[in-house]
Amino acid sequence: MKTRLRLGAILHFIISIGHFACLFFLEEALKAYHILDEMNSICFGQTWLLYAVTVVIALTFAIAGLYALSATGDIRQLSLQRYAIIAIVTVYVLRAGIGLGCLLWSFSYLELFSSLTPAFLVWCYWPGIHKMAAPNITPRLPKEKQKYLGNYHRKKIMKQLIACCGLDCEKCEARLATLNDDNHLREKVAKEWGEMNQMEFKPEWINCMGCRTEGCKTYYCSDMCKIRLCVVKKGYNTCGDCSEMQTCSILGELAENAPYVFDNLKSI
Repeated sequence: MKTRLRLGAILHFIISIGHFACLFFLEEALKAYHILDEMNSICFGQTWLLYAVTVVIALTFAIAGLYALSATGDIRQLSLQRYAIIAIVTVYVLRAGIGLGCLLWSFSYLELFSSLTPAFLVWCYWPGIHKMAAPNITPRLPKEKQKYLGNYHRKKIMKQLIACCGLDCEKCEARLATLNDDNHLREKVAKEWGEMNQMEFKPEWINCMGCRTEGCKTYYCSDMCKIRLCVVKKGYNTCGDCSEMQTCSILGELAENAPYVFDNLKSI
């Protein structure tokens, strides 16, 4: 699934570079695609506007490529990822459909290539629809799961997977589901978190590699968690670096259900 998204990203970057290259012979390129008159009409005959539109199109293709890398977790999760990927897929479905109609009306190899490319990109981006971030909600884990995550007594604990707050991301089922691309486990976690929060929690929202590691995170972990935002703002690694750890009201509220977080933080 990630390979398809990365392939889509590469293709978008190539198309973007191609559009930038066309700036050096823009009229010839538009003539080759038989759209020079249409583009001049759209740009009111203004040459500078024709070049500006081409630059905007090139940048749009590049941004589409970045969203694919965002969905794979290769870069920081971009805002509006869910809607952007849906929009990209929708546009290419429409373009492929229009191209098919044009081919039935008048066949040309240029139109065939122009129709197959968006169809291929739909195939590339489709997995991204199922790798979306959760909305602005706070998932509270059941106490049983918090205890499970608190098995910090392991001798070979991976310190990088201790979250900013002291929870152990290594055993988090959301992370295990992401690592193994296990949709059944995603459904299980979504059901448990949904019941705990008394709200709908979709399985496709369960994509996270850990609070302090590289890769994808749920939207809450990356942008909404007060503890993580505080740690990042102060330039700390975890709450364990803060002199107010024992008196912090936010961390204290978490520790009421997961008292082991203090030991985890001290172990780093």
